[in-house]
Amino acid sequence: MVGAVSGRAWALYALMAVLWGIPYLFIKEAVDSFSPAATARCSRRHARSVSRSASRASS
Repeated sequence: MVGAVSGRAWALYALMAVLWGIPYLFIKEAVDSFSPAATARCSRRHARSVSRSASRASS
């Protein structure tokens, strides 16, 4: 049988849950506030800039 969990362990567990959940909250807010067309446009623009950066780095 496992002993009781300390208060410190619960606090660390809660902190980890908050830190783990914050990015998902931001994703939810972003999805709710942008239209699908705007999201796709930003995604394509980001992909092109990453592609250009990679080609410059290899040159």
